[in-house]
Amino acid sequence: MREDEVLGYAGPVGRVSRLAVVAMGVGVAGVMGCFLILPGMVGLVLGTVAEGRIARSGGTLRGVGFARWGWVLGLVGLCSGVLVDGVLLPSISHPRTVSNRSACAANMRGIMQSMVVYAAENNDEFPLVSYSPYSATLNSPTAAASAAHMGMRPVCEMQFIDF
Repeated sequence: MREDEVLGYAGPVGRVSRLAVVAMGVGVAGVMGCFLILPGMVGLVLGTVAEGRIARSGGTLRGVGFARWGWVLGLVGLCSGVLVDGVLLPSISHPRTVSNRSACAANMRGIMQSMVVYAAENNDEFPLVSYSPYSATLNSPTAAASAAHMGMRPVCEMQFIDF
């Protein structure tokens, strides 16, 4: 007589569900790559589906523990991914905005230097552009009339203010 017959232990019945093992693997990947939300969501779904299939298999499939751990690790990966993306990504993009601001400031400085050089060569008169694409007030016919009334004179499709 064999030992398992004496103890009444027949050993494991059925095979381990591959879907449950995959769920656990994807859940681990979701925790390891916590800035990625997708593996956590996939681990949650696969763990839920695997546990349902194991329950409906009637004992031919095993691996409920793998499925549950896949679900738990998927949830942890999903939550940590949301937190990391919400906290770290804004701090990563901050240097980009700082560099954009410094580039903009450098461009504005260059424009002002050009205007000062232009004014120095043209009797200390700064150019006043007669067209502004974002201002309906400056583009109206009455704006040209009021500019003429204020003493602005057109030169090369530009108007100048005398200082």
